[in-house]
Amino acid sequence: MVAEEPPAVRVADADRDCVLTLLREHCVAGRLTLEEFSDRTDRALEARTQPHLEAVTSDLPSAESSPEPKLGRQTVALVIGGLERRGRWRLPERLRAIGLIGGIELDLTDAVIETAEPTIEVWLVIGGIDVRVPEGIEVEVGGFRIIGGTENESPGRHIPGAPRVRLRQFGLIGGTSVTTRRA
Repeated sequence: MVAEEPPAVRVADADRDCVLTLLREHCVAGRLTLEEFSDRTDRALEARTQPHLEAVTSDLPSAESSPEPKLGRQTVALVIGGLERRGRWRLPERLRAIGLIGGIELDLTDAVIETAEPTIEVWLVIGGIDVRVPEGIEVEVGGFRIIGGTENESPGRHIPGAPRVRLRQFGLIGGTSVTTRRA
């Protein structure tokens, strides 16, 4: 006689919310990139049973683990030149770039986000800003340019609990572009 396995326990919205909070904390702690966070959040929202929900966080340490220290604030000064960040890198709580002539290119798709609302502040007399984020991550653009435009395609579907990036731009000539990498 073969014993039947009990049916998998279905999860409630409150269970999913707990996992979403845990994922956000791991993203802020630097254990997940924005793209990994986005993927796992989608899987958690689609989970119907306890084993499916547990699989989303099975490779992450327990909540008792101590987080890594945050980077805090970082300032980069440019006279003539640019700033480019790609791949896996840590975005501090506040990143400030100040320069005369140059461009800023930040790819946040594999970046480790230090806080729930990091701020990127760019002061360029002449130069453009390009920021790339995974789908579901919102970038709030503010500031001013005398000559130049701003194109922001990030405000689509924001994932609950996902970091919200604040981009502050100040300058004379140059444009700002925020693009979303589709999953």
